[in-house]
Amino acid sequence: MLEESRGLPPARRAVSTLKGLTQGKQFGEFAARADCEAGTHFTKRIGLSGAVAGIVVQVQERWDGKGVPAGLAGSDIEGGARVITLANQVEIFHRMEGPEETYAMVRRRAGGWFDPLAVQAFERRADDIFAELEAGSVWEAVLSIEPAPVVSISESRIDELTAALAESVDVKSPYFLGHSTGVARLAEAASARLGLGEDECTAVRRAGLLHDLGRVGVSNLVWDKAGSLSSSEWEQVRLHAYNTERILARSTVLEPLARIAGMHHERADGSGYHRGATASGIPIPARVLSAADVFQALTETRPHREALSPEEAAKEVERMVAAGALDPEAAHAVCEAAGVVLRWSRTSWPAGLTDREVEVLRLLSRGRSKKEIAEALFITAGTVHTHTVNIYEKLGASTRAGVALFAMEHGLVQS
Repeated sequence: MLEESRGLPPARRAVSTLKGLTQGKQFGEFAARADCEAGTHFTKRIGLSGAVAGIVVQVQERWDGKGVPAGLAGSDIEGGARVITLANQVEIFHRMEGPEETYAMVRRRAGGWFDPLAVQAFERRADDIFAELEAGSVWEAVLSIEPAPVVSISESRIDELTAALAESVDVKSPYFLGHSTGVARLAEAASARLGLGEDECTAVRRAGLLHDLGRVGVSNLVWDKAGSLSSSEWEQVRLHAYNTERILARSTVLEPLARIAGMHHERADGSGYHRGATASGIPIPARVLSAADVFQALTETRPHREALSPEEAAKEVERMVAAGALDPEAAHAVCEAAGVVLRWSRTSWPAGLTDREVEVLRLLSRGRSKKEIAEALFITAGTVHTHTVNIYEKLGASTRAGVALFAMEHGLVQS
């Protein structure tokens, strides 16, 4: 609650804190239990030892027995869990209140929340701990002290890891349950329909499982809010895609998925986030993932609306295509993968181009001759000529370079 009320005017902060201590107590305990259970499930899914799981399930316990999930007290709590409980609160308070307030908090909670011996150990090293926290990222420091044997995930187990992460993220809120798995399934099937290679389809599926990893950094008070979000809440929402990318970029195994996963809220017209990229800057796998995320979310209940039927979701996707937000081909493939087939109007393509004209335009942009285009599309050279004339007129272009630039600007060039 300290974290939620930070930055509010004093009066509003007091009200917010009081509300959290009363109305929010039950929810807080529920959330703590859920964190413990989800963390324990995750450690088992990725093959960590039972000893690790035994510590994770107790990190919300308190020395005085007032914690969750089991109400354990004193030495009945694993030593590792006692240290992590203290470390968790120190990091939060130091980030929000500074060293002095953190030091005072630890002393107040000794013998209550925290193991007195753990507090004594902290006091002996407090200056070093604060210096480490203030130095910036502690990522390298943590990895450097990992005891041997170092546990790592091999390439062959990436699918296990991505599935486990997706489950852990989606359990954060009942509104997200199964979301990442659904997005991954749709995105992979749509990628295959678009003719992407096996490796690309696999990458899209894995990115789909991981695309919402950044959600864990945003409070459920935001995700589960039924009313309109404030500007600061929207900023938190917009940052979750950035957080996803940053998290994945930290891993040498998952880094290749970072850019695709981090672009799942980008829009072809530049209205998305977190980059605000336009079609030419969004690779095809990311366009597919974006469309899959939209469709899947529309068919799921949210705090502010009921779930749409697949047909209703497809119509909304079509509206976004017509508005220039989603890639037409990616959206079409996603809808087909979901079992819904719609006839896309010509207005779905920029400049009023038809489906066939877009196919010809792509090949023209690649420098293909009319004969080569005719052979590739199984049409006559005369028909290619007619389409080419129409393309130049609709685009207001007079050279092949002009056509190619238009294709890149509107994301019509397939890689």
